[in-house]
Amino acid sequence: MIAVYVNNSMAAEAIDLYSQMAANDMDPDGVTVTSILPACGDLSALSLGREIHKYVDRKSFLPNLSVENALIDMYAKCGCLEEARGVFDTMWIRDVVSWTSMISVYGVSGRGRDALALFSRMIDEGFIPDSIAFV
Repeated sequence: MIAVYVNNSMAAEAIDLYSQMAANDMDPDGVTVTSILPACGDLSALSLGREIHKYVDRKSFLPNLSVENALIDMYAKCGCLEEARGVFDTMWIRDVVSWTSMISVYGVSGRGRDALALFSRMIDEGFIPDSIAFV
């Protein structure tokens, strides 16, 4: 249900439902976490996003590519470049989404040199950029 809310631009409703789950002592799984983090980013709900990140660490959800990519995206949307990079740097496995998310974060933050350096590193590590990486 949280994913349905998020996919229909109803981030506040998604967060309300997540809060109800927490109030009823329902532990979210990786799918729920991956679904709620975009809502945190959309509403700049950084404190909730950080709380979820701590929960992920406590529950040993990592490594989990979907959760880690969602964390990068959430931190980026909240303007927390260094925290996004911290998640990226500690990932055991990365995919094109991981790379392009970080490259995009640097690009929109006015750090073009860092974006280009990361793009070069992505190529060096054998990843083939998608159309988003070129934007």
